[in-house]
Amino acid sequence: MSHAADGRWRLVLNPAEAKPAYGDPHAWQSHADELADLGRHFAETAVQALRTWKPKDLYGISRAADLRWIHAMLVHLPELTPAVEATVRLVIRDARRGRSGLQSYDYKSQDDRRQFDELLDAITRIVADPAPQPPATRRGALGDPEEVTVRSLSAVTAVVLDAYLDRHAGDDELVEKALLSFAWHGHRSEPAFTSVLARHSDPQRAVHTLTRELRHRLGGNPSNREAWAREILALPDCPSETILALPAWTALKTRGHHYNSTHPTVIALVEAALGDDHQTWQRFADSPIGNSGPNAWLRLGDILTAAADGTTWPKPPTSR
Repeated sequence: MSHAADGRWRLVLNPAEAKPAYGDPHAWQSHADELADLGRHFAETAVQALRTWKPKDLYGISRAADLRWIHAMLVHLPELTPAVEATVRLVIRDARRGRSGLQSYDYKSQDDRRQFDELLDAITRIVADPAPQPPATRRGALGDPEEVTVRSLSAVTAVVLDAYLDRHAGDDELVEKALLSFAWHGHRSEPAFTSVLARHSDPQRAVHTLTRELRHRLGGNPSNREAWAREILALPDCPSETILALPAWTALKTRGHHYNSTHPTVIALVEAALGDDHQTWQRFADSPIGNSGPNAWLRLGDILTAAADGTTWPKPPTSR
């Protein structure tokens, strides 16, 4: 099975890899259903081989070919049974033992090490997500919700994200990561931000806490902050305290109904806080807010309060 997955069957099991050095993948003459049938046939045969698997030696497995057939089996297997999962966990343990002793010197060894690490990571994610998954989604399995990152969630399709959230319904921490992934993605339209937010047990508290702790929870560059601000300001009936928790520079730069206009909700909050006092507006104009560095995270509400009261400018929220 290892020889087949590494050789003649490799492109059958991974049709998208059948492509020249540059350009789009080759068009297969075989229908997609035929390739899927072949994948299932390989997986079912691999299950039989897996029953004979034993740890290689004291040092563990250490070649990409030792894992490629396992990964192909998991991706194409119609149902991941407890017996298969238990044995694969033993393979993972053996591979981790083997990886710890790997020494990579030449290019070929380093490339095999890279492939080994990628396959081990993919296999670990598949078995760490215990709920049933259609085989088509296992190739992009996300793994344990406690370990999945905001950035990795931002890279998956809407179908994969929705299915993952369905499998782990009721996990508020995971929903919060999914919400923050909209800021990393930048222009995700599906699933809708509001539909993900509706999965949370306390949506209003969630968006307020995430916005107030944005530097710690999200970090990143101006585009991340801008994407988050757009989502928050687009929410129907978003509480003022949540909008005031946005980074000040970002909130003031978020567009309203016209290309170069500030969002009307932000304008209204600023006018309400500063009133008609010229000195208050001048203090606000002289505030230390900016688009980069720690001061980019200064909250709008804190700046408005300091400007209105004539008090010392607040310190930026911490990143940890």
